[in-house]
Amino acid sequence: MTDLDQAHRPTTPTTPRRTTTTQQHLVATALAGLVLTGGVAALAPPASASDFDCDDAAHPINVGRGLEVVVGTKKARTGYLVVYTDRGCAVDGAVAVITSPSTTFRVPLEKSATDDDDPYTAWRGAVRIKPSELRNSDAGVWTVRYEVDGGSHGTSETTTVEGHVRRATRATFNAGPEPVRHGRLTFTGTLERADWNTHRYRRVSKPVVVQTLGGADGSPTTDVVRLTTKKDGTFRTTVAFPGPGAYRVAFEGGSVSAPTTSRVDRVAAP
Repeated sequence: MTDLDQAHRPTTPTTPRRTTTTQQHLVATALAGLVLTGGVAALAPPASASDFDCDDAAHPINVGRGLEVVVGTKKARTGYLVVYTDRGCAVDGAVAVITSPSTTFRVPLEKSATDDDDPYTAWRGAVRIKPSELRNSDAGVWTVRYEVDGGSHGTSETTTVEGHVRRATRATFNAGPEPVRHGRLTFTGTLERADWNTHRYRRVSKPVVVQTLGGADGSPTTDVVRLTTKKDGTFRTTVAFPGPGAYRVAFEGGSVSAPTTSRVDRVAAP
């Protein structure tokens, strides 16, 4: 497995949560080779491990990965999907049913090759998300319901995980003057967020924090001052000189906005 696979590889079986959805229209684009169809099929009757001819205490679904994607104003981004099933169960196929704030669509998953001694089988897929097909209201929680099929009774099993598709953000930053005068340092900058309605970046009023980066000696990054950008997205504040070092501004993000950090501005001792 790759490092990414290992990071999401299941450790202990979990009991899936079954959910239902209603038919909705599709307004999303999948990667070439992945077929998306509008609407969501009704779930099969609840399945048990025995329906999948599972060995011992094996369970069809062990864990699924949520969708985490940051989208700007121009470039399409790819979200990767994977669900792990127990090799001790007879699973014939898998699909991801994605529900955004405005639509629901399906992405077929393909079985991945695994080592003979690996107890899990990975089913993978991907979805291409274009900013031209998004509105600001589409930002936030996107749920992925993984459905696997198989067994002698043609049953299906599902598990649902939450993820996010967030609007990209970017920040500018400056620390000055240099050299420092009168023992004071002024921080200025801006914060912008992708607007999917206009496909441009717009300045926003949000909380940000100015930080000093940890040094090569392993010292941690520390917060210097917290403040909120104005309505025009700008900020300016003056503090007593904290000392020489590398400074930046950071935005922590949220459910609809992606986190970001500015470039680093290094300030020398006066």
